[in-house]
Amino acid sequence: MTRPVLIDASSAILLFKAALFEPLAAAYRLLVSESVGRELTRPGYPGAEIFEEAIETGRLTRQPAGLGETVLPASLHAGERDTITLMLAGRADFVIVDDRPAALCCRRLHLPYVNALLCPRILRLAGRLSPVEAADATIRLLDLGRYGRQIVAFARDCGDERLIFFAP
Repeated sequence: MTRPVLIDASSAILLFKAALFEPLAAAYRLLVSESVGRELTRPGYPGAEIFEEAIETGRLTRQPAGLGETVLPASLHAGERDTITLMLAGRADFVIVDDRPAALCCRRLHLPYVNALLCPRILRLAGRLSPVEAADATIRLLDLGRYGRQIVAFARDCGDERLIFFAP
């Protein structure tokens, strides 16, 4: 069975722009909260039509977030709050999130997460991307994203053994 993975809107859009959404959707069962699904399919947003089609064809699955009250930081946007709430409810194996407050929240709650910048390496480890494709995708993500030096250094230097958990 394909591993369920929750993804937030900013990560999904970054991965779409970097031409990694389709390889990711082929490797995992991608889940989004209702609020993230609405954000991704909002007319005028990058990839809105592709995300709408992905929902219609089951490559992206909306999950209702009405799972009770969870106290999460006010700095989280609705989509990140709903994504983390779904993760706390055990809906996925890990989260793909690029928003700093959401990543810090995942870390504080001991929830497994990665950012989009690590996805090319993970897909390469799983044999889903060639080394050249992964390197090219990483360059695209670095151009598109707003990653600090520490995040870039970690993505470059962390050992494969730290990423193997996230492989499909």
